[in-house]
Amino acid sequence: MMVHSLKNSPKPTVSIGKSSNGFVAKTIQYIGKVAHAAEAPDEGVNALNAAMLGLMGVNALRETFRDEDYIRFHPIITKGGDVVNSVPDDVRIESYVRARTIDAMAKTNRKVDRALKAGGDAVGAKTVIKTIPGYLPLECCAKLNDIYKSNCKEFLPEKSILDGGHFFASTDMGDISQLIPSIHPYVGGVSGNLHSKEFNVEDYRAACILPAKLFAMTVIDLLVNGAEKGKDIVKNFKPKFSKEEYLKVMDEFNN
Repeated sequence: MMVHSLKNSPKPTVSIGKSSNGFVAKTIQYIGKVAHAAEAPDEGVNALNAAMLGLMGVNALRETFRDEDYIRFHPIITKGGDVVNSVPDDVRIESYVRARTIDAMAKTNRKVDRALKAGGDAVGAKTVIKTIPGYLPLECCAKLNDIYKSNCKEFLPEKSILDGGHFFASTDMGDISQLIPSIHPYVGGVSGNLHSKEFNVEDYRAACILPAKLFAMTVIDLLVNGAEKGKDIVKNFKPKFSKEEYLKVMDEFNN
């Protein structure tokens, strides 16, 4: 079980989610040829132009992303060149490719690689793409969520217990949930968006004490009567992967 803060929820609130996106992480390097940007640009190969074309290529693919796959591609340029007077010969990008399912992650990643490489090919730059595994999609255990929700009702009115459904961010609990029964609720007590400077704890008890109590109560429910409920959840849980299959998927994303 893992808990995370719930954005823009300053009052005690719990959002019980079902799933999340997974992602792979990428670094992209375009290698061109340096030249004087004003006196001899024809003698250079502009790696920044390659990067812009590559990113526009990915943007041209967005209409092919299915709504139900919740695709996200959000790059940043970490190096755009060295000096303004020289044709950029070393440009670097970082990004994630996120999706609702492992299959959608893999298919979209291949599409993105094609588009990024096309940017380099268009201007004659070399394109170096490195991909590593990030997190797999989260798949919450419904029975475990039900036990957790019943404990939420001890502290919160029904209107403050939300159905979180799918969330678009990613978490390492996604990997765990593919192997063992897992949940990942969100709890309020904070204002502002996640990963922003506006994020602020408004109610310490709601943000920290309440989730600790809810998890403690859920653990007790799982262990009482000889761990009857806990054993039932484990018995009826069907993991997505064996350990060996999980490692194989990780290795396939590492290239």
